[in-house]
Amino acid sequence: MIESPAWEQFCAPILSQTAYRLTDAASSPNGPVLPYWLEVVKALAPLFAAVATLVIGLIAGYIAWKQWETNRNKLKLDRFERRLAVYEAAGTLIGHVIAQARPTDEAMFKFLDDTRLAVWLFDEDFAEYLESLYSNASVLASLLAPSEALYGKPEAKAQQSEERKRLRQWFLAQGDELKRRAKPFLKISH
Repeated sequence: MIESPAWEQFCAPILSQTAYRLTDAASSPNGPVLPYWLEVVKALAPLFAAVATLVIGLIAGYIAWKQWETNRNKLKLDRFERRLAVYEAAGTLIGHVIAQARPTDEAMFKFLDDTRLAVWLFDEDFAEYLESLYSNASVLASLLAPSEALYGKPEAKAQQSEERKRLRQWFLAQGDELKRRAKPFLKISH
C-alpha cells in the first residue's frame, strides 16, 4: 500500500464517508445527501457522456470507412466483370476466325456490340488493338468473298491468297497477344 501524505489527503474524504450514509431531508437544505461514491459518479457523468459520444463517433467512423472500402471493392469487381466480358468477346472473335477460317458478319457484329464500352474500360492502346482485330477480320472476310473483279487475273488472285494467308497467321498469333495485352487490366488487387 502506498503511504504518503498526498495519498492520505486524497483518500481521507473518501474513507470518512460511509457508502450508505443518508441524512434527513430536514437537516439538509438540498434534500438527502447521497453517498460519496454516488456523488462522484454524478459529478463524472458529463465526462462519461463525452467519452461515450466519442466512442460512438469512432464506431460510426469505422463503419463508414468499411462501407467505403466495400463500395470501392464492388467497383473493382464491376469493372473487372465488364473488362472480362470485352476480353471474352475478343477471344471469341479470334477463336471464330481460327476455327471457321472466315469471320461471319454475325460474329463481327457481336464483337462490335460486346466491345463498344472498351474505350472507357481500357487504355487507348488496348482499344486500338480491339479495332485492329475488327478491321483485320473485316479485311479477311472481304478477301474470302467471291469477287468478279478477279476473274482472269491470276496475279491478283495470288496476291489475295497471300494476304488471306498472312491474316490467318496473324489471327493465330492473337490468342497470346490478347492475353498479354489484357493481363494488366484483368487483375483484382486490394
